[in-house]
Amino acid sequence: METAKTFICVSNYFKGTGHYFRDKLVMRMKAKSCGISNPNFCSLFNDHDINTFADKILPPWVLKPRSEASATEIIKLNV
Repeated sequence: METAKTFICVSNYFKGTGHYFRDKLVMRMKAKSCGISNPNFCSLFNDHDINTFADKILPPWVLKPRSEASATEIIKLNV
C-alpha cells in the first residue's frame, strides 16, 4: 500500500485519505494534479463544464457512477 500511496502523491495517509481511492472523480483529479495521465473527464455538477467538455471531446462518452467499484451502471453515450 505504501508504494501506491507514494505513487499517487498521498503523503501522511490518514483515515480521511481513503476517499482518494473510493471516489472516482476525486481519484482522477488527484492523479491529474500529480501528473499521472488519464482520459479526459469532467464532473456532472456544472452545465457549463459539461457543455465545454462535450464541445472539445468527441463521443462516445462514458458516464460512470462516482462511488461504484464495478462496471455496474456504466453507460456509453453515442450522441
